[in-house]
Amino acid sequence: MKEENIHINNTVISFFLNPTNEYLRYKVAFEKKIQLYDKKLLEEKSKYSQLLNSIPLPLALINEQRFILFANNFAKDIFPSNFEGSYLHQYFRDPILKNTIEKVKNDLDDYSLNLQIDLNNKNVLFNVKIQPVISEEKEILYYLIIFIDQESISKSIQERNDFLANASHELKTPLTNIIGISEIISSDPKAIIENKNFSKNLLVNVKRMQNLIYSLLDLSKVEINKNIIQYKLLSLEKISNSTIDEFKNIQSKEQNIKIFNNLNNKSLKLKTDEKEFKLLFFNILDNAFKYSSSSVKIYLEETTKNIEIIFQDNGIGIPRNEINRVTERFYRVKGNEKIEGSGLGLSIVSEIMNNHEGEIKIESEEKIGTKVFLIFKRV
Repeated sequence: MKEENIHINNTVISFFLNPTNEYLRYKVAFEKKIQLYDKKLLEEKSKYSQLLNSIPLPLALINEQRFILFANNFAKDIFPSNFEGSYLHQYFRDPILKNTIEKVKNDLDDYSLNLQIDLNNKNVLFNVKIQPVISEEKEILYYLIIFIDQESISKSIQERNDFLANASHELKTPLTNIIGISEIISSDPKAIIENKNFSKNLLVNVKRMQNLIYSLLDLSKVEINKNIIQYKLLSLEKISNSTIDEFKNIQSKEQNIKIFNNLNNKSLKLKTDEKEFKLLFFNILDNAFKYSSSSVKIYLEETTKNIEIIFQDNGIGIPRNEINRVTERFYRVKGNEKIEGSGLGLSIVSEIMNNHEGEIKIESEEKIGTKVFLIFKRV
């Protein structure tokens, strides 16, 4: 016990005799501890960065000094390019945020606050959630900060409600026709013999429902795939030839389909997914022949930055004032409502191009035809 007390007394005396050196020693020890934590984080970053980047919300990981150690891709998209690797106070000076982090530190619990953030000269309201990353010794190693855009949530809820309302309406029409004809046949079985249009109308409405359900499933898959699919480099010539052959095989023999494919570049590769690529081609080609086109030319244009796949048809075209709306879900060009279709084809194409971080562009002239440009970033 005496030896222990002597050691303590010597340490205390040493500190009072030379406080600066003692302070520096503790400071260096503390900073080394922080550096070890940060080094460990950087070593493990590659393991969890893919997971964090797949979360469709901006998030950041900061240390005790409020230094931003990691920002996922969604955070990098909305915040300045040097966001990762800088200090939190450089972007957020709100004292409420600082106080909330202190609460997390003291209580070892999650907290959230609403914060107005200036993005490109526009104030956006975020719900900011702060969670502690705690060690086995119950010490805070880091803070996870999640930014939830309240405006986007409200918009998403509205879009979902509109989508459900439109889908319900589109399904209701053929279903009502099917029920009506079925009730007549049920009460008078001879009616289907006397009215030859009954069986035809039943088949038309069942197919309409089937096409709509398939389109809804395709759209749902594309949205789910956004943060799951890992795109691969595929031969553009090979995948386009097999897709066009498959499209021709599944079409009705009554249709006189002419497709001129000029995507002949054996060395060109595209970063894509085979199923999504086929869905792109199927929807564009189906649209072209559905709207009176007798042939479609598919050709390639390349720039230093982009690969452009262009579909040119000679169909009825799209009125200029409606071109910007044809990629909206369930939108049908005025006057074309009687043509069989779900109004989802080009919206599926648009969603797939968003997944690829690409772009769809449409040029059209009535009674002459339409050009659809699929613009991919060159790898």
